Amino acid sequence: MTDLYLYEDLLLLALHDEQGTVRLGVSDAHAMAGALLAELVMMGRLKTSGESLEVEVVDGAPIGDALLDQVLDFVRESKEPKPLRHWLSHITHWKNLRERVADQLCDRGLIERKDETVFFVFKKTTFPELDGTHERTIVDHLRRVIFEDVQDVDARTVMMLSLAFHTRILEVVFDSKELAGRKQRIQSVIQGDASGEVVATLIQEMQMAAMLPMLFMPVVMPMIFK
Repeated sequence: MTDLYLYEDLLLLALHDEQGTVRLGVSDAHAMAGALLAELVMMGRLKTSGESLEVEVVDGAPIGDALLDQVLDFVRESKEPKPLRHWLSHITHWKNLRERVADQLCDRGLIERKDETVFFVFKKTTFPELDGTHERTIVDHLRRVIFEDVQDVDARTVMMLSLAFHTRILEVVFDSKELAGRKQRIQSVIQGDASGEVVATLIQEMQMAAMLPMLFMPVVMPMIFK
């Protein structure tokens, strides 16, 4: 199984397997932005400090991943420290973020890129699935965590579950009615009650601003790391 970064896993889950698109209402850009920051915190490359949760670079050495290195560069080159919420918003609005991540997944052989012209005018790009092995592994793991009350959930899984839950990616993966019945379990895992001290030290809270009707770009978070 190919090891993916957290932000790649989340887009893979958000994309419809056959249609290769992201459903309206799913905030995949926010999920990926949060995942990029979360990954860097878990790697020990970033940390937050102060009441405003200003983001600081701990280790700015290149990682070898274009997007993660770009986040590090932006934070390091900022003239003054900026809060986590700023970077979440900034990364979310990166041009072609979804396309850049999808192209990486294409390079990994998991999805394929299809460029079409609709009505001879409009260009449409989709990313249908090629190899679903990795995604099925992720889904099976999330299913056990959500529906089987497994204990000792690792930090990365909690991050993934939290981001997928608050950006509605979970509703693409699982039946919404079944999820509704497990909401308390999901929130318990996210808050660290079922996942041990290591996760509790990484996550203090996760919030999501109210969505505007017909828009799928809420300001997710803040996810707070210390």
